[in-house]
Amino acid sequence: MVVAKTLNDIDNTTLCRVFNEAFSDYQIEVKEAESVFVARNIRNGFKPDSSIGLFDENQLVGFILVGIRNNFAYDGATGIIPSYRGKGYSHLLIDSTLEHLRIEGREAFVLEVLDSNTKAKQLYEHSGFKTQRTLNCYSIEKNKLEQPSDIKLEITERNPNYEEECIPSWQNSKEAIAAADLRKCDIILGKELKGYVYFDINSGSVAQLYILPSERRNGIATQTLYAVAAQCQSENIRFINIDASYTPMTSWLNHMNFDHFLTQSEMRLEL
Repeated sequence: MVVAKTLNDIDNTTLCRVFNEAFSDYQIEVKEAESVFVARNIRNGFKPDSSIGLFDENQLVGFILVGIRNNFAYDGATGIIPSYRGKGYSHLLIDSTLEHLRIEGREAFVLEVLDSNTKAKQLYEHSGFKTQRTLNCYSIEKNKLEQPSDIKLEITERNPNYEEECIPSWQNSKEAIAAADLRKCDIILGKELKGYVYFDINSGSVAQLYILPSERRNGIATQTLYAVAAQCQSENIRFINIDASYTPMTSWLNHMNFDHFLTQSEMRLEL
């Protein structure tokens, strides 16, 4: 009999193994080393006692990895291993998670779902989630950014302290940057501060790129991108979950010939 309960007693090795099995046939390739899996969970504020798993005779077969910040909940990943799909367990998993979060007194639950995954999106809509915005994901091969740059990236421990012009997605927020093992850098040209950039040297994912308003339209963002690419160990540079309505960023990424490889809906349910 399959039952739902918290992930309190599940170790990271087991969670990562089941995560990779659940996403083995996903629409985009997902296979994470345990260190990457743990780092992503830290960035998302993962709380095992707020997260729900599906168990068949104490064997984990499905999960919702829930992050918590300021009494808001975030779905960091939802998955069920292939052999347990099509049996109604997704409803059990979601309903149990929502009930648990309500008991905890959480204010709202936020998630992202691929626009192409219509079945999952309809499931969330049936549970009361509503789309609040569209998020785009972009990628480019790093070798296309191997250009000289006059920008110097000075590593700092400073977290974002500027007024954001566009609300970042959960995993790119100031709280996520503070929690994650990201490279945090001042953007320096000559001896003057031009902005800030926060990125993962292993995955090549840029969490935030901020250019001071007085320094924009001078090619500094482009030169910064070249400098970031030179430090990353990944084959690609990515900007994940960018608000589709924020045209200053989306237009620049298109101008830089990034591939818009994914579109997601950010959905929210008031609890």
